[in-house]
Amino acid sequence: MIASTYIHAAGEGIDVDARGNIYMTAGLNSPGFPTTPDAVQSMLIGGSDGTIMKLSPDLSTILYATLLGGNSSNENDGFRGVAVTPDGAVVATGTAAPGWPLHNAYQDVFGGNGDVPVVRIKTGR
Repeated sequence: MIASTYIHAAGEGIDVDARGNIYMTAGLNSPGFPTTPDAVQSMLIGGSDGTIMKLSPDLSTILYATLLGGNSSNENDGFRGVAVTPDGAVVATGTAAPGWPLHNAYQDVFGGNGDVPVVRIKTGR
């Protein structure tokens, strides 16, 4: 074994960038998830939220962590997949409930269960 750690979330997606940093997506429904100062959202807002986390190659350091989700009490918000683009952006997708935060949206109205959020962010590190 090279490294292992616990993460307080239901992990779904994983990717690795060219530097060996590990990206994980998940959904969670309990407060207290550790976010970094540059997080898009630092607190659990709805019944559940998605999370994107970037870890050092040896799993000892959280390099970036954010929550993202709507203000609905529905527990559908969460990320299921993640990919790191060649320019270092992180693209994640999953499930969403009403109230999901949008920016530059192709579809800006929640159409019902089955809508899939797609998010692209830069982690800044």
